[in-house]
Amino acid sequence: MSKLWPTFTKEHPCPACNHSDWLCRQGERKFICMRVLSEHPSKDGGFYHEYGNKKPTYIAPKRSAPIQCKNINQIANRLTATQNQIDNLAKQLGVEDWSLVHLHVSRHPQEKAWAIPMRDGDNKIIGIHLRCDDGSKKAITGSRNGLFIPQVNPQKLAFVCEGASNTAALVTMGFYAIGRPSCNSGGEMLKVALKRLGVSRIVIVGDNDSLKSAPDGRTFRPGQDGAKKLKKEIGLPSCIFTTPSPCKDVRELLIKIGAESARNYIKQSVAMKVWTKI
Repeated sequence: MSKLWPTFTKEHPCPACNHSDWLCRQGERKFICMRVLSEHPSKDGGFYHEYGNKKPTYIAPKRSAPIQCKNINQIANRLTATQNQIDNLAKQLGVEDWSLVHLHVSRHPQEKAWAIPMRDGDNKIIGIHLRCDDGSKKAITGSRNGLFIPQVNPQKLAFVCEGASNTAALVTMGFYAIGRPSCNSGGEMLKVALKRLGVSRIVIVGDNDSLKSAPDGRTFRPGQDGAKKLKKEIGLPSCIFTTPSPCKDVRELLIKIGAESARNYIKQSVAMKVWTKI
């Protein structure tokens, strides 16, 4: 149902997280925030919230013509990218080109966007995430939120992070990584994927978000709170790694100190963690 609701805009940001990206959506009576937890999760990811006294002007969704496709796999198979295009994106993101190749990143010329397959726990493509040239993010019509799984041989230890670019950053460092669509979604599919891949331990990577304030006055950190929530759900020995300030995420850490130093820093940090199975 949330897919029928329009996204928030810069002029009317999400009342819970004060952002307009990552598909936070507004309804007439309630809204969905992808960052801030509540007791009412949405089946498509995110959480329902009441507007309270901060209800913005409701904007009706635009009924643009959908992309004609009966099977999301058919779109994924048709999309391609040249090596030069992949090289340019790799330089832009600060990752190695082969990390993007492992994620099957391609180019969608009509949308002027990079296309990244989203997969379910059985590795089936269930959606295509679009990273547009203007900086916006969306998905191809008919997509479902899924995982970003590099198509390489799995390892017993997996790093679980948020988003495709962080996944590519961890792969660039030499880790086996799986990306969630957001810090509060993808848990059930992830459990299926980890079992299928034979993963026995995970490092949950939580973004080093700044402290946020919810409408009810409580404070929270979306990335770290989402990591703690996943740790309780996942059922495997795990620990949580958070990037050091001022780096918000592992991609920023990679850009700041380089692949080898970032890998060594993360390995040393994880070695000192207490692994638990909740």
